[in-house]
Amino acid sequence: MTMLFENIANSDLFVFIIIIFLLVVSMMMVYLVYSQNKQLTEELMLRDKKNREAKDNKELDLRELTKELEQAPKEKNIELTNYEAEQEEKAIISYEELINANQNQSINYSDLDEVDNIVVKKVDLENTGPINVAEIKKLTEEAKEPISYEHEEEVLRDLKQLQSIIN
Repeated sequence: MTMLFENIANSDLFVFIIIIFLLVVSMMMVYLVYSQNKQLTEELMLRDKKNREAKDNKELDLRELTKELEQAPKEKNIELTNYEAEQEEKAIISYEELINANQNQSINYSDLDEVDNIVVKKVDLENTGPINVAEIKKLTEEAKEPISYEHEEEVLRDLKQLQSIIN
């Protein structure tokens, strides 16, 4: 019997059968890896699609929320402690007055003076109101004058003379 195994082991047929068997097993392994890879790829594609849909839904929700917040009244319900209420009463200017003052920012002038071709305006602190952009544009357009470099040239000449005197 040992002779039978020795003859089979030494024969070329046995080596050929083992090679074929190994090729079949390796092909099965490659197919299993390929099929698992394909399944994983499909699962990842589905997850990615679900994530994109969820992200789009989140963006829509954020847009809706921002619209709701913009349309919501700007009331602030702040519960003050006793200390905070006392400080609010003693304050020179309250938080509400600061907010109201911020909404009515404008600068009104009571007097205009001209000193050395420079317009100096006295600010009227009592009469403040909403900013009138059209009026400001009108004033700035009226104040525009053609640029004259004569004064700058005179200063430059004087500086050159001073430099020549020093040297």
